[in-house]
Amino acid sequence: METPNQNVSEENMNPAVLWGLIGGFGLILVSILTYLLNVHSHSSIIFIFYGILIFSIVMGITGKKNAETESYFPFGKAFVTGIIVTAIASLIGSIYTFIFYKYIDPELMQLILEQSKQTIYDQNMSEIEENQSIRFIEFFVSPAIMAISSFIVYCIVGLIVSVIASLFVKTNPPENQEIA
Repeated sequence: METPNQNVSEENMNPAVLWGLIGGFGLILVSILTYLLNVHSHSSIIFIFYGILIFSIVMGITGKKNAETESYFPFGKAFVTGIIVTAIASLIGSIYTFIFYKYIDPELMQLILEQSKQTIYDQNMSEIEENQSIRFIEFFVSPAIMAISSFIVYCIVGLIVSVIASLFVKTNPPENQEIA
């Protein structure tokens, strides 16, 4: 038998989970489109990914606020909602990143590595510096590291966006009402 607290808690999680899933699958959709249109190497494309993440966080927080039965929506609830959206969207996007570079198009990973090596050679470094730089790049240009780094970057962006959005969406309790 469900207690009232469990039911309310599950209802309150739904907007965060929903928008986390929407954000994650939005990241995948844009990634597929940029790949099919062969524009994935443009540096400005990253702003589309950030836009999807920002939109899903804001929608998740406002959805949670609208689902609340309380007359106020504190910063903490808004922030946690944003973090949940971020975690879900980032995890989905990162898993796709790994699958894409490992199984769908591993040649693209090799192309990125070759372009990075060429950039190093063009800088007229000493042979020792070139070798160190190439070893460094070879470590970071792998499906697992790219997935982990994308997860970390999305989480950092999501943390910042969650703080900012929570500051705008939160509402304080009325002056005469005590917080339990």
